[in-house]
Formats: sequence, C-alpha cells, structure tokens
Amino acid sequence: MTTLRKEYRIVLPVTLSEYNIAQLYTVAEMSKSESTGDTSIEILENIDFDHEIYGKCRKTIKIMNLNSKVPSVIRKVLPSKALSLEEVAYNFFPKCVTTYTNKAFSSSSFKVTVESLHIDGNIYKENIFNKSIGEWKETKVEYIDISKTIVDSKYDPTVFRSEKKGIGPLVIQSRDGKDKSKNKEYKDWIEECLDKNIPLMTCYKYVTVEINYFGFGWLTKEVDRNIQKIFIGAHQKLFCDMDKWCDLTLEDIRQIEVTTKEELKKIVSENVSSK
Repeated sequence: MTTLRKEYRIVLPVTLSEYNIAQLYTVAEMSKSESTGDTSIEILENIDFDHEIYGKCRKTIKIMNLNSKVPSVIRKVLPSKALSLEEVAYNFFPKCVTTYTNKAFSSSSFKVTVESLHIDGNIYKENIFNKSIGEWKETKVEYIDISKTIVDSKYDPTVFRSEKKGIGPLVIQSRDGKDKSKNKEYKDWIEECLDKNIPLMTCYKYVTVEINYFGFGWLTKEVDRNIQKIFIGAHQKLFCDMDKWCDLTLEDIRQIEVTTKEELKKIVSENVSSK
C-alpha cells in the first residue's frame, strides 16, 4: 500500500457563510465548463441526507468521465474504465467529506479521500483534523495562495476587482500604496485585507491518496499534483466570480443545481449518441 497524506490550507477574502454559497456555485459552474469533448460529469444524486456519522448533510453522487482531462502520463498506463471516477460527497458545512473510486480497481486498491473544514479568519491550526500521531507525521502541509500560479487567465485574482464588494485585485502592495514588490517594505494581499477589515476565512483540505496495486505506487504523486491544480483553479474562479454569486441565496443555488443536473444529463446523452 502506497499512501500519500497532504493538508492544504487556502485563505480567501470572504466570510464563512459567503463561502458556503460560493463553493456550491463554483462546483456547478465547473461541472458544466469541464463537460466538453470526451469529458462529462453526470449527477446521479443530490439530496438531503441523514448520515449515521455526519448527521444531517447534503449527499451527492457523481460519475466523472475524465478521459482526455487525465494527464497523458496516467492515461498511458491505465485501462480506459479507470478514467471514470465515482465521487461521493457528504456536505455538512462547514465540513465536507468526499471520496473518489473507480471501476477498474476496488476501493481497497484505489481510493482518494478529501476531508474539508472551513473556519473564520486566517489562523492556522496544527492537526485540525485530529489525525493520529503516526498519520500526522506522514502529512505534508502546503499553503495555497490564490494570487500565485494562475491556472486560467480568465480567472486571475491579481487583476479582478469586485464591483459589488470592492475587493481585489489581490496583489503585493507598497505600504504607501504605490508599486508592488517582494521586499519587507511591502505587504501582501492578506495584510491588506486585515488593514481594511475585510473578512478572511481558511479552507483546510486533507487529502489521502491510497493505491494498493503493484507497480502503481508512483501514481499517488501524480494524483495529488492534479488535485492541487484543481484546488488552485477552483478557488481562483470562486474569487473572480464573486459578483455572480454574492447576491445568491441557498434556494437560488438549489435551483442552479437542478438546472445543472439537466444540462449535464443532456451532454452525456449527446456524447453517447455521437459515438
């Protein structure tokens, strides 16, 4: 068994309640934008659920046919059915647990688990998921700054400014408001938000990649590398779409989810009929 454990920490200039709406909106929008060509996402279930451990939550089940979205280095060594993932998520905000498995391997051979926890402020807490001493020693902590490593130029936090919220762009600034730089005379966007009393919150995401298949242990790092890219891109989009979701209610989101499910179903149907 090869196991990779990593905890990601992402600070965002939004409140906890805003993030709850923003993440749901972003997931729906990304599901549609990612369903192109030979890639499709099918929502099988999206319901209120009473879990034996998590309590009252929102349960979603998706089939993600990734195909060409999977890096070629991975596609070359996996059977085609391994490129379809089943995602099962239990959202009991501010916590969420998501697992990924596929048809090519049993869950004991391949499994990815993402545990999410969201808290107000930008206070970093060690071992916030209460992992065992052994697990925590194996865990690498990585900080994601959404103003760096831009995944899609359409969603660049160093350029975007929210007209409705007056937040952004997220850049390094001089202490007198002039040019940006990286020396000690300058402050980053988090300091700027604190100075202006702009609310901050932190996303903690604990990723466990488990592969128990001879010769495939190296895939753990490849899988994590792609998960990291998704985390960065999704949160950059979330921030840059602020003016689109900031006035939405949870009821609005549920309607968007219903519409999204139907649109994705149509895409899957069209992909099947075109083969």
